Amino acid sequence: GSAGAIQYYADKISELSGKADMSKSDLEKLRSAIARYNDLTGSSVSVTDELTGALNVNEAAFKKNTEAAKENAYAKAYASMLEDAIKKQAELQVELQKQQDLYDTAAENAQKLIAKYGEDWHFFPEEAQDEWLTYQSAMNEANNAMRDLRGQADAVDESIDVLDKTIEAHNEQLKQ
Repeated sequence: GSAGAIQYYADKISELSGKADMSKSDLEKLRSAIARYNDLTGSSVSVTDELTGALNVNEAAFKKNTEAAKENAYAKAYASMLEDAIKKQAELQVELQKQQDLYDTAAENAQKLIAKYGEDWHFFPEEAQDEWLTYQSAMNEANNAMRDLRGQADAVDESIDVLDKTIEAHNEQLKQ
């Protein structure tokens, strides 16, 4: 579960438990919050006294468990974001290679025309001029796409670096 959801239900449980006179409505809200909390954290918190809403765990243990569950949720979220960024990086590399291949093919075809008709495309036969312009256009489009993709790849690389540092800092904080 998310750290925010875990904290929300932990706060609800703290607010509702341990009252001197527990109403049926409050008891239901407490049980509901406990069920959600247990689902999110894998805990087994329960009500031991329906009149007061007392729990089977003391406040210190409950808070410690909540913090550990939130840290676990953060770690999972960071790992998921890192995994997504690495997948995106791989997708961008594949797309960059496709664009490079398109560029290379167009450049190779343009070179064949130069080899056949000479350096200045203005003196090519008309159909070869059209072909030349098509290849130039394809090369420009591939170049523009590669520039955009490199920009995206740089941004993804930066986000991976930030996530790596965040995970490292998070792990260091947990050691203390």
